[in-house]
Amino acid sequence: MSQIQDALSNFSPEQCRAARAILKMTYLDTCQAADLSQVTLSKFEAGGEVRAAVVERLRAAFEARGVTFAPDGLGLTWQRPAG
Repeated sequence: MSQIQDALSNFSPEQCRAARAILKMTYLDTCQAADLSQVTLSKFEAGGEVRAAVVERLRAAFEARGVTFAPDGLGLTWQRPAG
């Protein structure tokens, strides 16, 4: 399995869209949080191939906001940070 396939197997475009919705993050918010372009985010969410580093940055941006992703690439949970 390639590095990209391995990263994607643990974080899917569907989870990305769901995390953005739960957190009420716009494309711009998400791109700023993950330090990537809107074109790259759009490509990933459409199921296109992106570098593993992009996937890791996206996932980390959501996890920093309390999102936990199911390892099957399908589900997620969110716990509002205290405070």
